[in-house]
Amino acid sequence: MTVVRKRFGQQAEASASHPAAARVSASRVRKTRTRARLSRGTRRPSAEDRCLPPIFYCGCAGGRPPQSGSAGAWCPYEEDRPIARIEEEKVRVNQMIRARQVRVIDEEGNQLGIMSPADALREAEERGLDLVEVAGKAIPPVCRIMDYGKFRYQQSKRAKESRKHQHTITVKEIKYRPKIDVHDFETKTNHVREFLREGDKVKVTIMFRGREMAHPEFGREILARVVEGTKDLSQADCDVSAARLEGRNMCIVLSPTASAHAASHPAPQA
Repeated sequence: MTVVRKRFGQQAEASASHPAAARVSASRVRKTRTRARLSRGTRRPSAEDRCLPPIFYCGCAGGRPPQSGSAGAWCPYEEDRPIARIEEEKVRVNQMIRARQVRVIDEEGNQLGIMSPADALREAEERGLDLVEVAGKAIPPVCRIMDYGKFRYQQSKRAKESRKHQHTITVKEIKYRPKIDVHDFETKTNHVREFLREGDKVKVTIMFRGREMAHPEFGREILARVVEGTKDLSQADCDVSAARLEGRNMCIVLSPTASAHAASHPAPQA
């Protein structure tokens, strides 16, 4: 009797007079060992695995937490990372100027001529100031002798003032129905007037349903009433009679006038 031992301690006996039975037993042993190896996570790569693209390793894990807690965790989100950072254009000052020759202007606006950056820097140091490149794309580049710290402060102050006085115009939308009642019409029109006083454009939309689309003149009547109720604060982008149905809607845009801005920002009294 030939004894074939399996991995999990079981025994399969095959008769020596039956070689086919011995081959079946040996095949069962190999399958059992293969299943045990797969359960340990050490399976052989399949044809599909061999066709997959290679995995690259990085320390950032694509902006996500590393999978293994180490710096070398693989990054499946490689395409999400920016290729390069776009840095803001920096002003070249003093030793940062690399041109062979520069045109120099002093702190009072007088031209000192064309000279090498070393001579221009020496001139600036003698006056206790900095050499700042103000026109790097000119040929030769233009440099000015000035106090760079004061220059930066004035630039930031001007930028802050421009942002302070800058007003972003947005487009608000108020929707009406062709058969709107008087109270709802007055409420919505008051909202339109508020938006116009704030300096925003208003898109007035008339929404049609079903058989109402066969009577676009009802929508023009509503638009005409809105324009009449806001004529002291707005100006329509087109004539009401030229308004047409666009799908199920009819609309015009009201832009605030100078009087609307004056009403919302009264002049201070002396």
